[in-house]
Amino acid sequence: MSLKARLLVLITGTVAIVVLALSALHLNSLVTTLLDHASERSAATAQLVKAQVVMRTAASRPQGESLGDVKLAWRRALGADREFADFLAAMLAQTRSIVEISVAEEMSLVVVSSNPERVGKLLEPKLTLRYLETQNPFDRLSVILGGRQDYENRVVLGIAGQPQPVFTIQVLVSNVLLRDAVLPEMRRGAAVSVSALLISLLVALSSAHLALRPLKRISRAIDRIASGADSADGSAPATPEFRLVEQKLQILGAQYRDTQQSASQLRGGVEKLMERIEEAILLFDNAGRTLVCTPAAERFLGIPRAQIIGRTVPDLLPSALAQAALERKPLRNVLVDWARDGAPAAVLATLEPLPDGVLLRLPDPEGRRAVAA
Repeated sequence: MSLKARLLVLITGTVAIVVLALSALHLNSLVTTLLDHASERSAATAQLVKAQVVMRTAASRPQGESLGDVKLAWRRALGADREFADFLAAMLAQTRSIVEISVAEEMSLVVVSSNPERVGKLLEPKLTLRYLETQNPFDRLSVILGGRQDYENRVVLGIAGQPQPVFTIQVLVSNVLLRDAVLPEMRRGAAVSVSALLISLLVALSSAHLALRPLKRISRAIDRIASGADSADGSAPATPEFRLVEQKLQILGAQYRDTQQSASQLRGGVEKLMERIEEAILLFDNAGRTLVCTPAAERFLGIPRAQIIGRTVPDLLPSALAQAALERKPLRNVLVDWARDGAPAAVLATLEPLPDGVLLRLPDPEGRRAVAA
């Protein structure tokens, strides 16, 4: 992966993590606030309904009858009170999250409800909003987005000294309405997150371009040094740090050009010295390839120097001498059979192993090549 791609991934990834973390915190705060509001509203609604039940049953309490008769009279009074049923229906219009309010007697049969179809049926138990509030943020959000159940807030109304409540008030909060309140915020958060990621990508591209521009300048300076030109292009570097790097590159370039000139002069001197050597000399590396060839060796072998350089020992030397060279066996002034131009001959040869190769010397080959074997 290129440096530019790494910068893009690093910047964009960092921004994405930050955006997702902030979005998650905002969404969790929103859900918590929404649940707290729904819980407070449902609790306040239940208390208000309880106060109405107390007020309406107190006015209809018969005198001198048993407790069972009193409870029965209260249930009948609430069930026949159409004004109270209308009051429950009107309570729903004041909040979006509450979908049903029911009042049930001690046997959990609904006496009056904002939903007339619930009257006479058993009061269904539901999970409480407090249970939903105690879940972890991920599970809580999953339930709100994927579930369709309702959650309740219950308030009981009883008589002192009696274990069983006379009435139970149930306020249902719809999960669907909670979801409808959360989804728009999630869409807005997603739009903000996508916008932030796009902006971060543009910023990353610009930052990578600005960060890598001095490196491209240094790369061009190195190319100029390699070609033998001056490393400076005449323009000032963008920062003091890169200015220092370019100054060092200029010093390095000057040293490189001096070294090239010295090497060229040395190579020219060596070539002139090689031309003056009368001995046929061949230098092989450890792999057996020819590195150096004197003009005398070129004339002795009858092969141009350009074709000698790079060739291996077995291609140039007789088998016995080639074997000794490959085994790095030293020889000093040994007559070696060397058939040339179809005629056998004996050539005086010296083989010297070196740390990085083998040196073959043929002293005065032109004077001894015709010596009979």
